[in-house]
Amino acid sequence: MMEINKMLSLSTAHITKETESKLSEQSIYEVNVYEKSEYGYFIYPNIELLDKRGWDIPEDLKKCIGLAKANNCNWIVFDRDVDPVDELPTYEW
Repeated sequence: MMEINKMLSLSTAHITKETESKLSEQSIYEVNVYEKSEYGYFIYPNIELLDKRGWDIPEDLKKCIGLAKANNCNWIVFDRDVDPVDELPTYEW
């Protein structure tokens, strides 16, 4: 059986500079981070572990992951060239 995963594309404007730094440092547990050159990040939030251990992650990222979860997406790509969505707050860098 073929497995297909969905990815939610979000603007980097939906995360704060502090969260961006933590993603860059890969210092948020239960969130696998892959840099997308200078454009942003691919992240795989391990929602199963987050649900078990508690969501001890930045509030802005928690909202983004919540939106992905609500839309049955396993991955999120943060990209500076993606337009912001109305469902999430935006932050100035």
